[in-house]
Amino acid sequence: MRAKSIVYWWIFVLVGCCPSYGQSGFRYPVGESVYVSAFASALRNEQRSPISRPITSEVACAAGTGAAVLDQYSSDWGPPTIGGGRGSVVVGAQADSTSTARGNKAWITAYGYGTIGAEAVAMVSNDCWDFALEVAGSGGGSAAEFQLPFIMPERGPVAIILDWMHLVGSSSGASGQCGGLFAEPSFDYTIRAGFSVSILDSEGRAVFYEEFLTDQPNQKHIWRTLVLPPGRYLLIGTNSSYLSATSIAVVSPDPSSCGPCCMSCTMSGTAASAPSLAVYMVAFRSTIPVPLDAVRSDIDGSYSVDDGDLLSVIVDYGHDGRESLADINGDGLVDDADILMVLQWFGTEY
Repeated sequence: MRAKSIVYWWIFVLVGCCPSYGQSGFRYPVGESVYVSAFASALRNEQRSPISRPITSEVACAAGTGAAVLDQYSSDWGPPTIGGGRGSVVVGAQADSTSTARGNKAWITAYGYGTIGAEAVAMVSNDCWDFALEVAGSGGGSAAEFQLPFIMPERGPVAIILDWMHLVGSSSGASGQCGGLFAEPSFDYTIRAGFSVSILDSEGRAVFYEEFLTDQPNQKHIWRTLVLPPGRYLLIGTNSSYLSATSIAVVSPDPSSCGPCCMSCTMSGTAASAPSLAVYMVAFRSTIPVPLDAVRSDIDGSYSVDDGDLLSVIVDYGHDGRESLADINGDGLVDDADILMVLQWFGTEY
């Protein structure tokens, strides 16, 4: 066993664990850490999940994943907000958020994604011909953040690719003897979603910044190229979404269309927001464009997809993809699909 360890140690030394300052690419500050944080809120309750893990290798950054999930539900009986009669509300919200950051000396990748869904149901019944209105409100939010320190050993070009998507869905419906003379039942929701990505130098100045905010479904693909001088940097990214939903149930006195006492109305609605952000940063040595899948297949950061990358997948085969760069396709598991990715791009240099 000792002999085997010595062999592995010599292989480690001969291959080289650390890029020199004369080599293009990134170098991780050993002893520092990658930080990821996830936040979820539902019906004014909050949950946070920050994780900070040390970077122990200058070749492969320690992967860090933070996740937060919160599910809240409540119902209440009480008088309607306006008019007579009696009303009740049922509200619920679920939020979840996950962030991940990892990389090697050639590329950095970080993700932030989450969902927030809100349900609001308002029910009201009048007393004879009284006007009655009930309001139900629900909401929450999710946010993911990652921070990844790195060093540029020498001046060089860096490509930054941002992929952001925001999906929105909703449904609503009224039942019973709703509306009439004064008002109609309704469902409405408000969404605020967006992302921000920045790179700070050692003095805290932003050398790169990009943000986008929206209240609509949207998709952004941004490619930027910049030249970074030697020095220490910090990559910071956030991805967030906040949602509020309101249902209003109404029963109005309308003798021409309604029956006897105790008419009732139920207004229900649901809305959901799902933003996702992927950030790729590549220290290219070649001006020839190379697909990101090929870059991700370079597990050891040698600027080529070769035997070392195939060996990395074999060694980590069956492991949790959140803990290994060998999960090339990002499906959460190191398996046959990742081996096929290496074979597909085998021999590619960038």
